[in-house]
Amino acid sequence: MKYGPSLFGRRALAFLIWTAFFGVFFAYVYWSIDPRLMYFRQGPVFYFGWQFLQPFLDHPGGATQYAAAFIGQWLQLRGWGALVLTLGSAMLSLATAMVLARLRIRWGGLFCLVPPLSLLFFYHDYNFSLSAVTGLVMAALVTMFYILVMSGTRMWRVVSVLALAAALGWIAAWWALVFVVLAVALEIWYQRDESRPVRRLPWLVLPVLGTMALIALTLYPLQMRREKVLLEIGYYAEEQQWQEVLSAARRLKGADLFARSDIIRALYATGRLSEDLLDYPISVTTVQPPPSLEKFVPYRQFATMSDWLFDLGRVNEAEHAAYEALELAGERPAILKRLVLIHVAKGQPAAARVYLSAIEKTVFGRGWVQSYRRAHDVSPEMIEDERVQQAWSLMDKTDVEVPPEEALILVRALQTNPRNRMALEYLMTHYLLTGQLFNLAEAIGRLPADEYPVIPRLWEEALVAYMSSPNAEPVDLGGRTIRPETVERHRSFFGAISFLRNPRTASAWNGLKTNYGNTYWFLMFFGSSAAAGPFVPATTTY
Repeated sequence: MKYGPSLFGRRALAFLIWTAFFGVFFAYVYWSIDPRLMYFRQGPVFYFGWQFLQPFLDHPGGATQYAAAFIGQWLQLRGWGALVLTLGSAMLSLATAMVLARLRIRWGGLFCLVPPLSLLFFYHDYNFSLSAVTGLVMAALVTMFYILVMSGTRMWRVVSVLALAAALGWIAAWWALVFVVLAVALEIWYQRDESRPVRRLPWLVLPVLGTMALIALTLYPLQMRREKVLLEIGYYAEEQQWQEVLSAARRLKGADLFARSDIIRALYATGRLSEDLLDYPISVTTVQPPPSLEKFVPYRQFATMSDWLFDLGRVNEAEHAAYEALELAGERPAILKRLVLIHVAKGQPAAARVYLSAIEKTVFGRGWVQSYRRAHDVSPEMIEDERVQQAWSLMDKTDVEVPPEEALILVRALQTNPRNRMALEYLMTHYLLTGQLFNLAEAIGRLPADEYPVIPRLWEEALVAYMSSPNAEPVDLGGRTIRPETVERHRSFFGAISFLRNPRTASAWNGLKTNYGNTYWFLMFFGSSAAAGPFVPATTTY
């Protein structure tokens, strides 16, 4: 066969188009999907060693599951994760192109983009089955190998298909059927006259690709946008990247209990909890998470609870919550690291050593482990980790049991250490969000004067609301005063409310949110901050 310039030109153009497509594919996965959120959502577990490998070898498809667990570890790194997902999609595309070329179908080079676009659709579901994609890619690789060696007698080809199908069946289980179907189709076509290629398919290329691209890049991502923002908030909170938590929270549409704890932690860590809480989506009612996160939420609740209890100095309660998270989600490295910190803070080096040994067998755990090896030989107050030192210094050294209620835990933490600023601000926030203004007013007089020379804005707004109620009792401000502008703003807000015939409506919400949407009075009246919009009739108000 002669290869003229036109043939080489077409192949070079096809290669450039294919390369450019997957360059854009990589960039889209990296920037828009973010593989780190897949890892955070799924938490695949992988350990080096025979003990972890052995259970995967006793059943068909175990090798694929083992490979998927290993590949899943690379999703922790944004660039490597995007590269792994792009390479898998490229293998499917290349296998499709080889099959279509073997079937002598024109424009197969464009149809080979349909599989990666289909995968892109599934990648937007952060709980997609990585094991299934790995099995599909393995079937594609075996198909490519078969096409390359497809020659000789019919008996040789049949024996090759059976041998490859048997091997693939053990490696990837039922994904071997994909290879068998393709091999049968190739064998049937091999017996036909190959002189005339199919010409009708070009008319289908653009509609198919256009529809796939529309679904993969626009419609489905819009549906999953809320899930992505919630996962971003949780991921950045787990990494303690507080500014990123708050940036993601500003993109959240509607309040969500799933994210509220992380937003509160981020605001406290940045010193803005008592001033800026209601600049973010906050509601006094429980908002159901997206259905796709229903099974993930319980784990995140216990994991987040463990983190803030640890920082609060309630180490025993943090340990209990961490084990609950471990029971729900398995041996995720993030949970094992929490347990290391907890046992180090409690001065239990033997227990910490167990989890350090497990983390060291993970793909990226060895470096983290090295920084905590000293925990075996020194007391908690000598550990360099600031979180451990703080938790140890705030820890209740008695055996007093506290019921698992937020307010009681916070009160006990303050009794243990009255200078526990986190416990104080969390307790005041609890009073705000549950409408316990009498308790908040009582606590104002006990605020440390050196830390709170002026009453923070949200607490002050709640005080003004309480003091204006008919049953209010005198409030000890601890020598502080209420700012006149706060009193005037309170009068202005309720003055605007009095002119409305039906104040708890969407029009009232829209009219008041610009000037008052981040005030405590707006939360009292509508049940949520303006940032939690659009307006939803509240089932709970103060």
